[in-house]
Amino acid sequence: MKNNQKLLKNILLLSLVLCSMPTFATLYEDAEDNTTIGWISYGDTTDATIENVNDTERGSQVIQLIGNGKETGFRLGNRAGRASYVGAWHNQTEKLLQWSMKYDEPFRIYISITTELGNRYLTYTNQSIDKKGKVRGEKIHYGLGEDSIDGTWHTFTRDLEEDWNRFEPDNPLIAVNGFFIRGSGRIDDISLLEKETSSVYEDAEDNDTTDWIIYGDIDDATVESVKDIERGSQVIKLTGNGEETGYRLGNRAGRGEVDAWNNTTEKKLQWSMKYDEDFRIYVSILTEKGNRYLTYTNQSTDNKGKIRGGKVHYGLGEDSIDGTWHTFTRDLEEDWSTYEPDNPIISVNGFFIRGSGYIDDIIMP
Repeated sequence: MKNNQKLLKNILLLSLVLCSMPTFATLYEDAEDNTTIGWISYGDTTDATIENVNDTERGSQVIQLIGNGKETGFRLGNRAGRASYVGAWHNQTEKLLQWSMKYDEPFRIYISITTELGNRYLTYTNQSIDKKGKVRGEKIHYGLGEDSIDGTWHTFTRDLEEDWNRFEPDNPLIAVNGFFIRGSGRIDDISLLEKETSSVYEDAEDNDTTDWIIYGDIDDATVESVKDIERGSQVIKLTGNGEETGYRLGNRAGRGEVDAWNNTTEKKLQWSMKYDEDFRIYVSILTEKGNRYLTYTNQSTDNKGKIRGGKVHYGLGEDSIDGTWHTFTRDLEEDWSTYEPDNPIISVNGFFIRGSGYIDDIIMP
């Protein structure tokens, strides 16, 4: 576990607020130090273990938690207040929480917060619904979806302030203090981030799809904003004739093109998607030598060269079309410079995708 106060520049996390300031986050656990310092087990601790292990799927160290199901709890950080509560984060500036997890059994996560009226918890489980009220007094419940226990890695980002304000808008969140989880599985990359960090190009929460353009085979093709039970939010549903139909948000730059983002400050892109068919994503960039595209598909390998002139290809993996939600974060500058280091990116201008599926939270952190 890294030092609780270490700031990491440009960490690739989700934000829900438009801004182009540099990203700063506090990383509480990424397991790369090969220790489990800071973790405490509680509840039924018989034979409970906390291990730092190598996960071949993520290609990194992760934290493995083993106990008696939800009878065993594990915490990083603590509650705030009493002298006996040691290890609390007392983070008053960062209210966005992101973590990755791989679970195949029910879990219950408690995020310890301080409010004006005292200590409270935000609770997240593998259920598919939110509880529209308090659960057991000071705990508020959100469901992360049944697929969160499908035995694959999932990355979740929650705006803790927004989640709390839905239930107690008159009782502001002051600080975030700890991550508690009941249930056995693997955890990685627990971070808190300031909200004012990213340009959000689509989160579907306005129920508006007017910025999307359909191209290619447009017969019967549709773009809809729909409620996704698994994510507990609105998402964009794209329906057409497979890869014959394309959808774009933003555009190319120059030549009278409209709607291009012209983002010259942020060079990282994050998006979430749920697909069960082949797709091809083109990220439109302007370089010193003109318009180019970075291409991402469901293949498992990268093509070590250019495809059709101005397009460079990366594979996101065959499991990206397994019909579950996946979140991808790409350093566009790094991806591009691998192929043309002497032709820097000037701006990022649009997100194009071919193939039918669901898209959410297209942002540039």
